[in-house]
Amino acid sequence: MKEVLVVYYTRTGNSERLADEISIKLHAVKDRIISDTKYKGISGFVRGVVRTIRKKEDNIKYGKDSSKYRVLVIVSPIWSSDIPPAVRKYIKENINKIQNYAFIINGSFKENHKAYENFIQELPDPISEYIADNSNIEYEICQKDLEDFADKIRAIIEQEEENERE
Repeated sequence: MKEVLVVYYTRTGNSERLADEISIKLHAVKDRIISDTKYKGISGFVRGVVRTIRKKEDNIKYGKDSSKYRVLVIVSPIWSSDIPPAVRKYIKENINKIQNYAFIINGSFKENHKAYENFIQELPDPISEYIADNSNIEYEICQKDLEDFADKIRAIIEQEEENERE
């Protein structure tokens, strides 16, 4: 079994930067969620808001089977204080395939608390979680928080490996 799969969805690139960082820290395989729905430009932004508020799901593509990994990390933006339609669909398709999952969400500070509650409803009992403020992604504080996030995941992996040896 492989160790960690980091899947991400991004519209502006912020989630991809976070996925890159955590993939490096965890020596993880990375996979992008691609939506068939177009969200570029102002009309795409509005379409995203409406679909998110209505809790719609997108048709999506991704490349990796999450059941082949010990830990799944989902990296997602926050849209309208909620889960974007592409990520909602990914969670629905994969939640029963995995035991250990974690998530990183990012958005503007005012959206973060409500979005966190929505993610916890869909992904209860994560082994680690990190809520990033878009304005801090490039700074050292984010790196420290991501390292703490990664440490929690490493501890779970080490514990499972120890249990398997016994």
